[in-house]
Amino acid sequence: MHTIKDGCTYLSSVMDIYSKKIIEYAYGKSMSAELAVKAVKNDCLNVKNTKGILLHSDLGTQYTSQLFEDHLCKKHIRLTVHIVISISWKSFGHKLNSKAKCT
Repeated sequence: MHTIKDGCTYLSSVMDIYSKKIIEYAYGKSMSAELAVKAVKNDCLNVKNTKGILLHSDLGTQYTSQLFEDHLCKKHIRLTVHIVISISWKSFGHKLNSKAKCT
């Protein structure tokens, strides 16, 4: 997301797959592991027992970082990942990820 005041900004969100609702998010000026951890920490405030929760993400560096993995491990949250094949990305990726490009 691009704003005049801050330039490129990023949104890390947590969606409940069952209800398809965004249940928590974190907003910041960098796409970092800290931002991803903040979104998950915010979500964990609403859940007493996080053991057994599955968190699904892509293979972005913020989600594969040691900081993020350590936080999930501490909360007993299991990480699953999604690999996007480049052919599929060209066919529907732009529709799913229509946002301003940061240069």
